[in-house]
Amino acid sequence: MSGFGNWFTSIAKGLKLTMRYWSPLEKPVTEKYPEEMPKLPERYRGLPVLDTKPDGEAKCVACGACARMCPLGIITVVPSDKKTAKEFTLDASRCMFCGMCVDICPFKALKPARVFELAAGSREEMIYDKEKLIALGKETGERSNTI
Repeated sequence: MSGFGNWFTSIAKGLKLTMRYWSPLEKPVTEKYPEEMPKLPERYRGLPVLDTKPDGEAKCVACGACARMCPLGIITVVPSDKKTAKEFTLDASRCMFCGMCVDICPFKALKPARVFELAAGSREEMIYDKEKLIALGKETGERSNTI
């Protein structure tokens, strides 16, 4: 009989929870996503983008710390002769948004973008170069570099 009692108690608890959300007094939890953008958490980890100096140039000095720290190896940094990155590419189709590259950057040149709509039609469109990362960083607005 104790088996039946445990079973009945479990079913009753589950139905109680279900009925609480069916109550006409409760507000719906649905977000109207395309019409209204959801509020992202303050510490949301988005795609790493390049931050810029006030003159508009990227802060990146091509030290390569982010490329070495990335667990998936999706960041490629090619230094130029004047302490800047000649090429900076990031494969967003493989990025797991861990934020390790943002944390390790000694010059705070990377910051997490506050966007989550990164859909593309092909994998080639998901490879971001230096210019696309700078443009996405300016588009997303100001954000602290801490995660």
